[in-house]
Amino acid sequence: MFVDRADVTTATFVVDRLAEFAKADFLDQEVHHSGSGAQLRLITCGGHFNHGTGHYHDNVVVFAHLG
Repeated sequence: MFVDRADVTTATFVVDRLAEFAKADFLDQEVHHSGSGAQLRLITCGGHFNHGTGHYHDNVVVFAHLG
C-alpha cells in the first residue's frame, strides 16, 4: 500500500494480515491499538449481507506497517 505524503515522498506500507470481525464483536483494542511504529488499518464491510437491514454482518480489516 502506498500513501503520498505532503512533502511529495511516498510511504510504503506492508500488509501483515487480513482479519474479519463480527460487527457485534469488533475488537477495538486489537484493531486500533496494536503494534508499534507507523501502522495503517483499512476497515471495510464484509461477510454475509443482510438484505433485510441492508448491512453486512462483519468488518474486514487489513493490518499493515510502514515498510
